[in-house]
Amino acid sequence: MEKIKYIIYFVIGLVVVSFLPPYLVKYYYSSQMPVIKFEKTKHDFDTLYTKVQANTYFVYKNTGKKPLKIYRIQTACGCIIPTWNSNELLTNLASLDL
Repeated sequence: MEKIKYIIYFVIGLVVVSFLPPYLVKYYYSSQMPVIKFEKTKHDFDTLYTKVQANTYFVYKNTGKKPLKIYRIQTACGCIIPTWNSNELLTNLASLDL
C-alpha cells in the first residue's frame, strides 16, 4: 500500500513538472516585451473644409521592459496620412519625450 502511495505522488509530480516549464517560459517572455499605452485611441475631426490642414496627436508611452519600435500605423480611411517618429521608444518614456 505504501508503494502505491509513492507511485501516485511520483506520477503527480511528473505531470506538474511537465506542464510548469512552458508556462514559466511564456510568462517570462511576455513580461519582457514592450507594452504600449495610449492617452486616447480615437479622434473625430468632425467637419473639415477644403484645403484646411488639421492635426491631432496621439500620445503613447512604453510601459514595458524593452524598447518599442513602431513600424506601421493603419488609419480607418485613406484620407488621413499618419506620420510618426521611427526611433525606438525606451522604457517609461512617452512619445512626446523623443
